Amino acid sequence: MTGSLVENIQTHYLISEELARKYAATVFITNNRFETGKKRLYYLTFDDFVFCADQMIQNWSFSAKDGRGHPDMDVDLDRSFLQELRDVKTLADREWLDEHKSIALRGLQSKMSERAYVDAEHNFKNISKVLVGIGSGLNHSKEARDIFVDVVEKLIEPCRQTGWSYTDLTEFLTAYTEACQHVDFFKRYNPHLLTAWDRYMKTMTSCVLQMYHI
Repeated sequence: MTGSLVENIQTHYLISEELARKYAATVFITNNRFETGKKRLYYLTFDDFVFCADQMIQNWSFSAKDGRGHPDMDVDLDRSFLQELRDVKTLADREWLDEHKSIALRGLQSKMSERAYVDAEHNFKNISKVLVGIGSGLNHSKEARDIFVDVVEKLIEPCRQTGWSYTDLTEFLTAYTEACQHVDFFKRYNPHLLTAWDRYMKTMTSCVLQMYHI
């Protein structure tokens, strides 16, 4: 069925937009076979999954503003977008890492708690590898399936264990994303990939923060 999944569900079943959005999120998660039943995900609520799925539908599917169009617009992830994300994999390489780290951490010392800032400084490489790895792996169904598990296991749990507050994580992810437009990997060599990376990181940031229960 073509068109907006939310609108189609709302029209055919005569239900509210809010309820239709929840059904659409369930369809999207099921269609992409995202893992939601692992023990480490038990703390998440149904509304957390709905929020994240809705963000992905709006920004990562074929119906997204930057999408290329497809009959099942809201159900499938935009394959062209995923291909572009795969090409961002080398952003986490040493060649670009130091520059990205320097730009991202500049000015963050006054915005993050001392403990979180020191941890971000020491573990920037690991955090960047996680974010880049999840993004570049979305092109493979097996890796995409574990997106919620990977976010919790590789990003949220380490941040919680070292005492990052919600504000610390917000400030870091914002700075990390904004710094990319000044890194030569994008600025000089791959400006065409910056739109895809920004599209990925804005949604990833929203999802991570929604899932970050302290």
